[in-house]
Amino acid sequence: MRNKLLLLGIGLIAVALLVIAVSLLSIPATPVAGPSRVTQSSKLNPGAGSTARAAYTNAQTWMQTWADDTQLVAASTTIEYPDVTSGWTLQLYSPSRRRIAIVLITGDAVELLQEQPALYAQTPITLADWIQDSDAIFERWWQERGGNIWTQPNSKTLLLHLGMSEVGLAWQITVLDDQGDLKDHQAISATTGNVNASP
Repeated sequence: MRNKLLLLGIGLIAVALLVIAVSLLSIPATPVAGPSRVTQSSKLNPGAGSTARAAYTNAQTWMQTWADDTQLVAASTTIEYPDVTSGWTLQLYSPSRRRIAIVLITGDAVELLQEQPALYAQTPITLADWIQDSDAIFERWWQERGGNIWTQPNSKTLLLHLGMSEVGLAWQITVLDDQGDLKDHQAISATTGNVNASP
């Protein structure tokens, strides 16, 4: 009886190995090139299908009702592996009211997430310097390195953030693993599209 069970186990292992071998042989031998990365990056869909500029435009009416002097301080969106995307979170500031509002923009919908006093003056985004929108920045990062980084094991969270930095208005792209440790970070000028040197 024991020998029969042993033979049955060996047979099952042999069948499993055969199935794995056949599936591996059916995979095309040619390496996958750039176009598939474009497809995959579009599946990631940062901002839930909307660019940061479109989200800011959609928030204009709400901003005017909140305060006449509302200024944009930052914009960010996240992607949770493999492809769960959020809308755009905007940090807004009113100098006259000395308050900060955090709003979530999903399509045309604007939702106030939090409002709080501003303990100090904020540095608003200079809109004239905002030339590079999120779609162009993300696609460039994806083609140059992001596609490889995001498909590595343990990639969990991707953050795309626009705000003022020591070298001006910049996009920050950050990838964290499932433990919350940094896997990748790149800062790109929102004006020129060039990668910023580390300060």
